[in-house]
Amino acid sequence: MATTLTRLSFVLLLLTITFLYAYKDNYSETIIWIDNIQAGTDIETVKNQQPGFVKIAWEEPESLNHLVLYEVTKIKGNFSGSGKIHYLTFAGNKFKGCIHRPG
Repeated sequence: MATTLTRLSFVLLLLTITFLYAYKDNYSETIIWIDNIQAGTDIETVKNQQPGFVKIAWEEPESLNHLVLYEVTKIKGNFSGSGKIHYLTFAGNKFKGCIHRPG
């Protein structure tokens, strides 16, 4: 009986680790990536450094005053539930920062 419980515990541990690895929440990593973009970085460099799990609407910019905004449209594996919409902001093709609004 003890070996059955040990095996069951081992199988549950493996399933838990597999689940956590397979369903990684990339929201935090996206925020860290955005926070690490230096102000003044040109748009092409930002595009080239964009992680594969992040989709940004580069073809559909929005404008606000003198800024051009690009919406972060998808973060693969985002389980945050925050509902915020994030925008990368640029002026003169230079990164200015990130703004967000409720979703």
